[in-house]
Amino acid sequence: MEQPDWKICSELKTGQRCFRLLEYDAHKPVEKLHEHDPLSRIKRDDASIFLKTLLLHHSPLGDQETLRTFLTARGKEPSALQFCSSESEYPEPGVLRS
Repeated sequence: MEQPDWKICSELKTGQRCFRLLEYDAHKPVEKLHEHDPLSRIKRDDASIFLKTLLLHHSPLGDQETLRTFLTARGKEPSALQFCSSESEYPEPGVLRS
């Protein structure tokens, strides 16, 4: 059976949101951020924007590519760049995964 590529946060408590960033070095995960904040302190939409911003900050994308991640699919020039487009709170609520 294939292992999922996510871990369940054992420290997450009810009413919290977990932010975790893992960077892989030679196929080994290195934790760059692991923070818990009350759900009441950050809206879900803002948490998604933060997660995308965090991933962009740690990505090799340049300024033009970063801008294109915020473009809508309307129009063809310049083309939009899909980046961290999927999110889920499975299997635990309060954890957004991209």
